[in-house]
Amino acid sequence: MKKAIIIAVSILLILGGIALIAKRKRALAELKPPKQYPVIISTIKPEMSNFSLTLTALGIVKSDTDVSVSTKIAARVLALKPVGSNVSKGEIIARLDSSSTKSKLASVKSSLRSLYSKLNSAKLTLGNMIKTHKRTKELMAVKGASIEQFQKEEDNISDIKSNIAYIKSNIESEKNLIKELNDLLEYTVIKSPVEGIISKKFLNVGDVAMPGKTIYDIATTGEKYLLMRLPENIKPAGIIFKKRFYKVYPLKGTFNGLNEYKSDVSTDLNTDSRVEIKVVVFKGKAIKLPVDAVLQKNGRSYVLIAGRKFAKPETVKIVSSGEEGVALLNKNIVGKRIIVAKPDILLKLFGGTAIKRAN
Repeated sequence: MKKAIIIAVSILLILGGIALIAKRKRALAELKPPKQYPVIISTIKPEMSNFSLTLTALGIVKSDTDVSVSTKIAARVLALKPVGSNVSKGEIIARLDSSSTKSKLASVKSSLRSLYSKLNSAKLTLGNMIKTHKRTKELMAVKGASIEQFQKEEDNISDIKSNIAYIKSNIESEKNLIKELNDLLEYTVIKSPVEGIISKKFLNVGDVAMPGKTIYDIATTGEKYLLMRLPENIKPAGIIFKKRFYKVYPLKGTFNGLNEYKSDVSTDLNTDSRVEIKVVVFKGKAIKLPVDAVLQKNGRSYVLIAGRKFAKPETVKIVSSGEEGVALLNKNIVGKRIIVAKPDILLKLFGGTAIKRAN
């Protein structure tokens, strides 16, 4: 009996559930689909015109006339001009210790004086020996002197001449050494090769300056240029710096994978200053559209042309893009109403959503 009751209740529950589901389906079928309202749009009419597109980049101020000053000798630093000093071309900016060079120069000059004294003495001896030899030759003609004496005097004359040549050779060596020492003395007085400002100092008084080691960097007031490093996909047509347009020249080099360019500019900024510039990526005649007028979908670019009720997609090719917008050469869209909206709205219109022009 209990078993029959349980079966009957289960059947009733199942039948009730089926009836409830059928009623729910009828109710859903009777519901009307939600009303789709058209999207209110803004449009523009593009025209062919001359314009530029730019991208913001960083430029580094450089100078071809800035110099680094070093020394050619090893010596202790005695005096230095401070950083920030204005210097003229040829002005003394540093002094190095020259005491050892001066001491050696004095010794060489003393040696040179001694050699000149020896040379004069040898020349006097040679003159006297030549006179004596001439007299001996006359005496030998009347048998007043021997042949042995005559030959000995010839040997002595030859020795004196050799000694004179040796002394002269030593004199030339000492003269060359004096010239070298005088050059070294000049190197102990360091002068500015250009007019400018001492921008950096790498040694202090008391330090030892080594050959080739930089002592100063001097920034000049001459022409400067901007160094730019740009990725491969950016081909600059110029730059805008302080509201002026400047040409750009490739340096045919790279830095960390970036191509290097230079642009000669007029600026009073210090070397190695970093400045914001506008890189001109397009300059010419084309159709200019805002970024929000172009839809990117599946690797293609589209503009949406406004019709009466719906938008019509038109494939376009972007020539260049910048912060101001994009450049196109599709003349078939000139004068047509191009929809401008955010990407999600453009995507809805691309899918067939109705449009309504704004008043």
